[in-house]
Amino acid sequence: MNVANPALSIRIADECFEDYILNSEFTFTVLGYAQPRIGESVDSWQVELVEPYSKNYGIDSQEFADHRDAATSSVMVAWLDDRPVGHIVMSTHWSGFAYIDELAVDESARRH
Repeated sequence: MNVANPALSIRIADECFEDYILNSEFTFTVLGYAQPRIGESVDSWQVELVEPYSKNYGIDSQEFADHRDAATSSVMVAWLDDRPVGHIVMSTHWSGFAYIDELAVDESARRH
């Protein structure tokens, strides 16, 4: 991997999805809650600080196995050079719009 300028690509999940899930760390620390304001940029929102705690959703690769082959859903994986670093699971909502079922980034690929 070229650390100075890694190549990012997005690919449809394949049979390697389970290995990627099992070998990734999706736990993150919650430091506060944003107070959204319509019409203001996200970086201007107030943040209510809380006692820091760890959050882990316990991602299960089998939960989304049926999304990979369905006509109304998709699983896409973000790759940084030759390693998977994140994924998004989307399906068609009852409204006909896309619904994000899950979005996760491996700890090693996050900016802090």
